[in-house]
Amino acid sequence: MRDLRETALAVKAASAELGLLGTEKRNEALAAIADALLARKAEILSANEQDLADGRANGMSESLLDRLALTGARIEGMAEGVRQLRRITGAERIVAFGDNGNDRELFAAAEERIAVGNARPELKAMANCVIGENESDAVVRTILEREGL
Repeated sequence: MRDLRETALAVKAASAELGLLGTEKRNEALAAIADALLARKAEILSANEQDLADGRANGMSESLLDRLALTGARIEGMAEGVRQLRRITGAERIVAFGDNGNDRELFAAAEERIAVGNARPELKAMANCVIGENESDAVVRTILEREGL
């Protein structure tokens, strides 16, 4: 099994390659990611259960735990969201925000990966940048700032 650093470096290299691909190849990659989310649903749910257990053990609020909890339907929704990216015309790049182990596949698909401040260390290692924490509305503020709103 590869260590975290090797995985993060491989994801970063793959991200750069994905950004250079044409639309057809990028769409193929997005389809493969959506398929992988569904094919690995049980594994993702298991990792999420561990993340939630760790969060409880570290005093994470129940409201945040509820937001982070995955179900089969949520994973199916994530896969559908990735498929919808394929249908967006004129999209210049894919930007993913994440905080937990269940976001690894999404980070692998994105040209830009943004981790929140309270993200797991392995996700921060994969990220292009780290912003404020979940509970400070950092994601919304980052999107608004980037869009000039």
